[in-house]
Amino acid sequence: MVKSYILQVLDQISNLCLHPQTTMTHIVQETRLKEGLGIAVLYIILVQAADMATENTYASNNWLGIAVLLLAVVALTHGASRILGGHGRFSSLLAGGCFALLPQYIRLAAVALTPCIGEATVRIVGSIAYIISCILWILAIQAVYHFSTGRSLGAAAFLLFIPFVIGAAVFVGVLLLCISVGLLWH
Repeated sequence: MVKSYILQVLDQISNLCLHPQTTMTHIVQETRLKEGLGIAVLYIILVQAADMATENTYASNNWLGIAVLLLAVVALTHGASRILGGHGRFSSLLAGGCFALLPQYIRLAAVALTPCIGEATVRIVGSIAYIISCILWILAIQAVYHFSTGRSLGAAAFLLFIPFVIGAAVFVGVLLLCISVGLLWH
């Protein structure tokens, strides 16, 4: 029973490589959350192992940070998709987002092989893995909310505007504070 379940998950992963749009649609429609969370947990474990092996101490590469970031990206995208008129389930998007992490396993393998393949190759492999993850993420948004590619890109791009909005708000707040205490324009 466990063996057939593992084979089924491996079949989904291989189908995601061969037929990404169709497979992602099946993943989110069936809400393969358990399998997706397994992929995310294994990814987090591998990131931690890679960090310990390479003695990296990046603040974003801790298990809690990765988990919170994944949940935040899914929550913000879910909210943006709802604003754009989509009707889908958070759990379905979370499942699709976890499966979109799969190309990052290749990046982690490249990081482990850095002494053999060189830093430049690792960067190229990492960039390609990132692009493929983004494509899978867009496909997940499309499948969950039944969006066109353009609307899916809009929901995903919402994440890019958040730092801009926060930065603009901080700038305006500091500017108003300086004006109110008389530091500017005597």
